[in-house]
Amino acid sequence: MNIHSIKNIIYLPRSADAHPTRTIHKGSHPEYTKITKREMDHLLEQGKINKWTQKEYKDALRKLIREQRANLRSGKTILNKNSIRSKGC
Repeated sequence: MNIHSIKNIIYLPRSADAHPTRTIHKGSHPEYTKITKREMDHLLEQGKINKWTQKEYKDALRKLIREQRANLRSGKTILNKNSIRSKGC
């Protein structure tokens, strides 16, 4: 799977006023990257334990990507302190 594939790219605004719900992408996000790596490592371990086929690995990875994209679209995912939307008037 190509990390630069269109399936792995998603528009994220740099400010809250650019989109009403999506996660704000401003600055680096090393903790999010670590979490994603742990999730992918977990898939790898599950695959080894359960003797997954190549297709099963791909399906599991695609599911993880779908879930992450949905959370980024909804604003549920916080990448860093700049991703937090203020709740003021």
